[in-house]
Amino acid sequence: MADTLPDVVLPAKTPVDLYAATGITVGAKVNVENITSSDVRVHVGSVAPTMGVSGASLLLPGQSGENTQGDSGLWAWSVTGGAVQVVEVV
Repeated sequence: MADTLPDVVLPAKTPVDLYAATGITVGAKVNVENITSSDVRVHVGSVAPTMGVSGASLLLPGQSGENTQGDSGLWAWSVTGGAVQVVEVV
């Protein structure tokens, strides 16, 4: 089992680089779980997404998802603020 990293806090309307926030190597496959009661959006890309632009995946409260190995970056945000748990998939 992988070591548990601290939760990544998502300030309202602020994209957070999940690789930088966790110290996980860029491109690693990860599982992202929404651990709050707010909706969270997740975007794959090397630069921060523009708020309001489509193309992000939605994680409802309690829902999780995995990215693809080799992604150039991974960002998450919540309109009202929230938090996610990120674990590297090995």
